[in-house]
Amino acid sequence: MRLIKAEEVEAKLLERAASVDSLKSKFYLGLKTGFECSASWIDAIKTVEERQHGYWIEKPLAGNTTVTCSCCKTLFIKNSTKFAYCPYCGAIMDGETE
Repeated sequence: MRLIKAEEVEAKLLERAASVDSLKSKFYLGLKTGFECSASWIDAIKTVEERQHGYWIEKPLAGNTTVTCSCCKTLFIKNSTKFAYCPYCGAIMDGETE
């Protein structure tokens, strides 16, 4: 997957639409309309959010050690498996631990 800046794509499409001489023929009018329509649809497309970075907060609870995600605050009972990311919010666990 390739992440792009939607604002830049929209600006390029509108720039291209402005450069088309729509008075030449119906073809060029359609071309210009296509660029403008494409630019207007960019805001309707689903956005991929940048992943958060967090860390595990370890605390004892009722004789067990628990870990809490620093991003979504979800509590887990610690076991032998160490997650590289939070299974609930997807945060990458590469930050400092408390």
